[in-house]
Amino acid sequence: MNNREGEVNRLRRRKPIPIFIQLLAGMFLIAALAIALTNWFNYRQTSRIALNRTADYTQESVDQLSAKIDVLLRQYDQASQMIAFDEKVLKALHRTASKDGETSGYGFRPVFGGKSPLYRWRYADSFIRP
Repeated sequence: MNNREGEVNRLRRRKPIPIFIQLLAGMFLIAALAIALTNWFNYRQTSRIALNRTADYTQESVDQLSAKIDVLLRQYDQASQMIAFDEKVLKALHRTASKDGETSGYGFRPVFGGKSPLYRWRYADSFIRP
């Protein structure tokens, strides 16, 4: 008998696995598969919910910041208009105007010759006279 035939005979003489062990292994594999699938679906659903909530919270934060920036910009606009159109400021600019009256000491001149109820100022070099 050669070595190969001895190996084949030895494999044939091996005891069969008891049915209890086979059932136990099968039940274990079925339970492990069921648990793995359940965990996988739960993970997908949980991650989707977390992603949606994060997106909602982020959108809410962006909306709140946008509203706050709008309020701040309105306040800055109101403050700058109060400063720019205040009578005291306008009088001080007129007092510092040069003798010919065209340009103030700060390099600004009134548009429309001061006839507008609200004075608008432009930088003197950018103003083109007709």
